Amino acid sequence: TIGENAFYKCISLTSIYIPDSVTTIGSSTFEGCSNLTAVAISENSQLTTIGENAFQYCSSLTSIYIPDSVTTIGENAFFYCSSLTSIYIPDSVTTIGENVFLNCSNLTIYCEASSEPSGWDSSWNGYCPVVWSSNGQYGEYNGFIYGVSIDSEGNPYIVIAGYTGSSTNVVIPSSINVDGEDIPVKAIANNAFYYNGTITSITIPDSVTTIGSQAFSDCSSLTSIYIPDSVTTIGSFAFYNCFNLTTVTISENSRLATIGHYAFRYCSSLTSIYIPDSVTSIGYLAFFNCSNLTIYCEASSKPSGWDANWYSYSRPVVWNCTYDEYLETIA
Repeated sequence: TIGENAFYKCISLTSIYIPDSVTTIGSSTFEGCSNLTAVAISENSQLTTIGENAFQYCSSLTSIYIPDSVTTIGENAFFYCSSLTSIYIPDSVTTIGENVFLNCSNLTIYCEASSEPSGWDSSWNGYCPVVWSSNGQYGEYNGFIYGVSIDSEGNPYIVIAGYTGSSTNVVIPSSINVDGEDIPVKAIANNAFYYNGTITSITIPDSVTTIGSQAFSDCSSLTSIYIPDSVTTIGSFAFYNCFNLTTVTISENSRLATIGHYAFRYCSSLTSIYIPDSVTSIGYLAFFNCSNLTIYCEASSKPSGWDANWYSYSRPVVWNCTYDEYLETIA
């Protein structure tokens, strides 16, 4: 055991090795070690618990290995580790406290689990992009941060988790070569482009099936986006507060089935959108505060799977509208 506060604010400490005998890192053990850059943990580690605030304010920390013996990460454990760029969380971790990765502004999280375990606090990731079903491979390609995930049939696919490039007109690739294999891009991670204020347009390839929650939330310069036929899910808050977004194109052959709650809320510049009858679920207030929006629906009336408050009642909805009629109307 390394006890609580053991190395609290040891500001000259730059690195540490934790042997496999250690099972517990206590609360605030390395809190405030502002020059700690690397924590090496034995590959045969028996570590089970990383206590609350354990590495809080380790602002220079760039890497840490979480062994698959760990089951619990306490609240605020990596709070304000702003130099941390990537971390892999094995599926042995059943408990994560609140705000563990809050203010880790450069971090992408790769999780072996296929979805958020019930024992993880709802605020655990602090707006960091998360790649689920990760096989531990990740990298960067032409400015795109990505991770390799494994689907239910054991096939690899790429998840786009962020963008560090300078282009304002972003074109997401349909595949990325990893170790000599072209792997298809099938998902955009939660928070992938969150708060990116420079991107003006996004082109999504016809290989992507999922746009994650908050994927483009608060992209204040985003003006247009095309949703290809392959996309089946637009996550909650996906385009929340994109107040300069004027054009969202959903094709008539779309397989889109789900639009999450608040997905387009506060898109005040959006004037029209077409919703094909493939959409069986729309969440709470998905189009609320879209003050200039007219919604055109292929369905003849509200499907049962659409929330009763799916849009703002002050805006018009045109039912039983074909795609051609929609194009004629907006023309």
